[in-house]
Amino acid sequence: MSACVPLTAQLKKKGYRVFGTGKVYHRNDHQQDFEDFGVPTNYGPHPVDGIVKYMGHHPAQDHGFERLQVSSSHWNFLKWEQTFGPLEHIPDWSHLPKGKKGWTLYGRPWNIAAHGRDPLPDEDCVSYAEGIFRQQHQQEQPFALFCGFVRSHTPLYAPQSYFDRFPLDGIQVPPQREQDLEDCAQVLSQTDHYGFLRYQFLKHNRDQQWYKKWLQAYLACVSFVDDQVGALMLALEKNGCAENTMVVFTSDHGFHMGEKGFLYKQSLWEPSTRVPLLIRGPWSRWSHGERCDQAVSLVDLYPTIVEALNLGAVQNPEQRALDGHSLLPLLEDPKSLAWAGPKVALTVQSGIDHTMDGKFVGAPDHHFSVRSKRYRYTLCSNGEEELYDHAKDEGEHNNLADSPEHKSIKAELRAELIRLRRGKGWLSAELGPIAKGCVELGHHDALEFQMDLRVDVAQLKFSCGSELIGRFGPLEPFPEWNHLRARRDGQRVEFWLNGELRFSCDDAVSSPGLLSLAVDEGRLETQSFEYRKL
Repeated sequence: MSACVPLTAQLKKKGYRVFGTGKVYHRNDHQQDFEDFGVPTNYGPHPVDGIVKYMGHHPAQDHGFERLQVSSSHWNFLKWEQTFGPLEHIPDWSHLPKGKKGWTLYGRPWNIAAHGRDPLPDEDCVSYAEGIFRQQHQQEQPFALFCGFVRSHTPLYAPQSYFDRFPLDGIQVPPQREQDLEDCAQVLSQTDHYGFLRYQFLKHNRDQQWYKKWLQAYLACVSFVDDQVGALMLALEKNGCAENTMVVFTSDHGFHMGEKGFLYKQSLWEPSTRVPLLIRGPWSRWSHGERCDQAVSLVDLYPTIVEALNLGAVQNPEQRALDGHSLLPLLEDPKSLAWAGPKVALTVQSGIDHTMDGKFVGAPDHHFSVRSKRYRYTLCSNGEEELYDHAKDEGEHNNLADSPEHKSIKAELRAELIRLRRGKGWLSAELGPIAKGCVELGHHDALEFQMDLRVDVAQLKFSCGSELIGRFGPLEPFPEWNHLRARRDGQRVEFWLNGELRFSCDDAVSSPGLLSLAVDEGRLETQSFEYRKL
């Protein structure tokens, strides 16, 4: 990935002046692609308690953590993420040794008073963008501006006027269903995951309105950032750039508001996986103001922009093509049958991330979900499945994965998911001769491979040099073929057999060596061997 060409670099290569502001790359990577960069990523302003540098939680909400039954330094660090409220509620931590009264932004005091306030990071982004528009109106060289607004990222602070737009007695709480997680994949519904803990934290606070107040704060922040988008579009128009500029509006993920007892991103259910996507272009052949119900992915944006702006072929390492498919056929006709992309959109969730507090919970590798116009199908790395019919069940309450009536639909979606999960970059190869029930796979520290094999024993064994890594099975008996997919990344090894995770270990391989697959005795036959380097 580090050697691949990002969109910012491709635009620069093709003569565009590239500007950025706000949260564009998560860790401010690829700064060399930007001619200039405005406002760095900042989720503030923050209270300062002197304990967590510039990211303390609001002292008026300290009571909210009294009943929290989580003994976790990770959770304590993320207290700043749980608090919310109007910016007019000035925090005061001055009673602590290193605490301060007031707000801090970019390491400096941030001021708010009855007569006015300092701008917020997203407002600074709009001001920076307007300056670029004003400057570029006088230039013939094309430009690209990447503007990353941070709200509604937590903490949910906004001016009081935005809270006033959503009176508390009018807040609608998402409907809950008893035992909603009972038929879900267990690996996706572990209630000690971060999203479930956040919901419990808000729902069972001593302040009975705490959850509704959080929802009010979220709506206030959405309304705030919506105003910033409007200001950005107004600046584009006011400075004469609207008629020849392509505009893309989207988000990096969705967010649960408490559906399924979950309140966070990083789930494979609809609230987390679905994002807004609006595209407007200056070309008369494009449809305008129309809605398209084709499921598409964010990876489709790069090839779309490349084709729309005639940016030419992207020279990635090993001549690998871009993932995704250009959306131009759908932009010209939202009901087009000429789009080359899949009928489903793929979402992946890591089996471990910071929401799991640094622990492996359930299957350690990725879980995948695909969404078609009507259905969502999810396949976990341990083989668990979910299937939902959105024509009858928008809330994804009834898992149909075991329904006989939906067997063919599930099989079709599963096949499409596996095809997309498989990805690109695979190479076919001939394996060496099989000697004494052993096949050698080569010396690789980072390799993924798959093949069909059949044996007349119950288990396979996997070795690195003379070191036995492990045994796994059972296999379909001879003469049936079994599909094996395996991945080695440094010391970590994983094996899937016939679509189910059968072996996984973080420190399986202690040293480099020749990888081999074998049976203790009997026949071992292979075919259709493919591999790709990681």
